[in-house]
Amino acid sequence: MQQWSEAITVEFRRGEFVESSHRVHAVVATADQMISVWGDGERMTMPRSAIKSIQVLPMIALGAAAAFDVSDDEVALAASSHNAEGAHTTAVAAWLQRIGLGVEALECGPSDPISDLACKALYAAGEPPTSLHNCCSGKHTGFLTLARHLADDPTLALPGYLDPEHGVQTRVRDAQALMTNVDLSNQTPVIDGCGIPVYQFPLASLAQAMARLVMPSAVPAEFQSAAARVTAVLPSRSFLVSGTGRADYVLTEAATEPLILKGGAEGVSMGALPERGIGFALKCEDGNGRGADEAVAAVLHQLGVMPERVSMSTPLRNCAGTEVGSATVVL
Repeated sequence: MQQWSEAITVEFRRGEFVESSHRVHAVVATADQMISVWGDGERMTMPRSAIKSIQVLPMIALGAAAAFDVSDDEVALAASSHNAEGAHTTAVAAWLQRIGLGVEALECGPSDPISDLACKALYAAGEPPTSLHNCCSGKHTGFLTLARHLADDPTLALPGYLDPEHGVQTRVRDAQALMTNVDLSNQTPVIDGCGIPVYQFPLASLAQAMARLVMPSAVPAEFQSAAARVTAVLPSRSFLVSGTGRADYVLTEAATEPLILKGGAEGVSMGALPERGIGFALKCEDGNGRGADEAVAAVLHQLGVMPERVSMSTPLRNCAGTEVGSATVVL
C-alpha cells in the first residue's frame, strides 16, 4: 500500500540555529507500484549521473563487454563518478589501452579530480588534469568500448559519440526509455556536465527503473543478462563507483544488505536493494548535494538497511576540529 508524506526536510544547524534548510522529494517503489512517496513523486527530474547503472546496460547487452573482456571492476567504473584516485585512473587507462585508444579519445573533457586529496596530489606531482581525471572517464570508456565493438555501423563512427543522434547515445537513450517506461521520443535533450545528452523523467519512474534493474522478471528481455551482471557487480564495488569519503561508498559500506547507490549532480540520488526488489530515487529541490546525502541516509535507515542512521555531515566541525553544528532530517 502506498504511503505518502510531505517532502523530506533536511536542516543544517550551527549551534541551535537552523542555518540552511532543504526539501527533498523521494520515492521508494517496486517495479510496478509505489511503496512510499515524500513530496512530489511525479516531479520531472534530470537524473544526471545517478542513472549510470542503467546507461551501462547497452555495452553489456550488445556484446561489447564480452568482446573486449570487460571485467567486473570495469563495469563498475562504467557506472561511476569516480574520485580519480590512483585505483580509478590506472584502471581506466588500462581499459582504454586494451580497446586500442588513448586518453585523447575521451570526449568528456579534462577536469580536476572531485576528491580534494586526489586533486592536491595531482598538482603536487606537477601533473595537469586530463580527461582521465574527469569523474565520468569510466562511463565514457564504456561508450568507446561499445563504439569499437560496433565499428562497422557508420552511426557509431568515432569521434563524435556525444552527439544525441550518435549510435552510442541512441542506444543509451533507448535503454533508459525501456527501463523507465518513459517515452523520450518527443524530448529534446539538454547536455550533462560530461557532454552526454540528458533527459527528464518523473521521479517515480526513476525509482521503478531501479527496481526493475534488480528484478530479472521485470527487466526487458534484451537487458536481462546485462541487468543481472550489473546487479551482481555494483554492491561490492562502491569504491570504484565513487571513492574515499563519498556518500555512495560510505553508505554502501555501512549497509547490512547488498545496496546499489549512485548520486548525481544537482542533488539527485538513485539506488536499489537487490534482495528486496525495490528501487528508490531522490531529488533535493534546490540541488544541494549535502541535503540529498542526508536524506538518502535517512531513507535507508528507515528501510532498515542500516541499524543506525549514518550522517555525512554530523557532527559539523570547523577548521580547528571543534564541533559547531549538526544535520537533522524530518521524514
